[in-house]
Amino acid sequence: MSETKELLRRGGEGFAPREDIMDSLIRRRDRKRRNQRIAAGVVGIAVFVAAVWIVTSGLSFDRTQTPAATGPAETAPPARASAADVVSRGFCGIFLPPGFQQGEARSWLELTHLGDRIRVRFEVHRSAPGHRWTIRIFRRGPVGREYLVFRGTSVASDGGDLVVQRSYRDNNRDGFRVRAKEWQGDQECEASDWIG
Repeated sequence: MSETKELLRRGGEGFAPREDIMDSLIRRRDRKRRNQRIAAGVVGIAVFVAAVWIVTSGLSFDRTQTPAATGPAETAPPARASAADVVSRGFCGIFLPPGFQQGEARSWLELTHLGDRIRVRFEVHRSAPGHRWTIRIFRRGPVGREYLVFRGTSVASDGGDLVVQRSYRDNNRDGFRVRAKEWQGDQECEASDWIG
C-alpha cells in the first residue's frame, strides 16, 4: 500500500495544478445556484397565478356535496311572474359573539308552480354594490332531509341587489331553503318555505 502512495506522490510532483481551477469551480457552483433560484421563481410565479385564478373564478374546494345544477343561474333580475305561489321574506344577519345581530341586507324567496316545474327565485336587497355572494339552494327530501341542488356565486349590482333563479321538476313534496354568504363581509342570509 505504501508503494502505491509513493508512486502517486512521485507522479504528481511533475504536474503543477492549474491556477484557474478554483475559479471555474466557483463559477460552476454560482451558475448552478442561479439556475436553481430561477427555477424556484418560475414555479412560485406559476403557483401564485394559479391561486389568483382559483380565487377570482370562485371555484369551491368543498367536495362533500355534489351540486345537481340544471343550468346557469341568472344574474340579471328577470321580470317577475304574475304571482308567486309561495313568498317568504328571509333574514340576513351578522353573526358575532355573543349572539345574533341584524344585518343591512334583506332576502326574499319566491316559489312559482309552472306546470310540471317549480321556479325558485331568490333575491338579496341592500347589499354593498359589487360584493360577491355564495348562493346555495337546498331541497327538502324524504324524512325531513335536505339536499344541495345548486351552489353558485353572484355579484350584487350597483343598486345592491342580486337575483338567482332556477327551475326544478315538481315532485309534490317540494320544500326549498336558500342560504347566501357574503364574501367580503360577515352577512349571511336565509329564506325557506318550511320551518325546521
